[in-house]
Amino acid sequence: MRIELPPDYKLRTFMMAFINDWGALVSGAASVPFTILSLLFTNVVAKWSFGMIAILCFIGASYSVWKDQRRSFLDECDKNSKPELEGEIEELYAAQCQPQQPSQKTVEYRFILRVSLVNTRPPASSIRGFELIITGKEGGHIATLSNTVPIENHYVVVIADGSVMGKELGPAEMPYLMDIVRGKKLEQGIHESGWLGFQLDHSILPARMQRYDLVLIDGYNDRHSFRYDSTIYRDAFCQADTRL
Repeated sequence: MRIELPPDYKLRTFMMAFINDWGALVSGAASVPFTILSLLFTNVVAKWSFGMIAILCFIGASYSVWKDQRRSFLDECDKNSKPELEGEIEELYAAQCQPQQPSQKTVEYRFILRVSLVNTRPPASSIRGFELIITGKEGGHIATLSNTVPIENHYVVVIADGSVMGKELGPAEMPYLMDIVRGKKLEQGIHESGWLGFQLDHSILPARMQRYDLVLIDGYNDRHSFRYDSTIYRDAFCQADTRL
């Protein structure tokens, strides 16, 4: 039984390949007659001349094919590779929240982070969310928190900046990073920055005795970790907005 060749082996496909990559095909075809001529001639100079031409044609054809295969391989790698999201925690405030009840003895912390991001690879990716992993200075997992808005309306974060009243930051000064990146993919080389919030309820652990690792979860569900090592502006206080 005769087997029909698939469409990729038809004459039309060959002609299109010849037009797009005629150098490799011509070089390969030319190597055959030059090889035959080198065998037919008895003159040593002619034999070696035609032989060298045949070898050069073969090398040229091989290089052209290899170059196209290499280009296809690299293009496929770019398509199948995943993004590499790098980031920096520029600021981190461990804000002690005002108790809802005067009799409440435990301390609640709102961790507020200013984060900058960049994708260093060609594939673009959306951002699903963030996690803040808190561990003790000597090790030991304390909590894994999911991101939320930095701070709700009608609240401010008061930061000790050397003045009597401190520096107040509210929602207007802390744009939510997830609102900035929502609905779009982070392209290669594009930087984004904004704020994230994480709530830790009923904590009696001192904020300065903890270590913070921020984890970004991208659209491929891969995780990218950023660590915060600075101690600048660690302490803050969350309270109702007195400016309203």
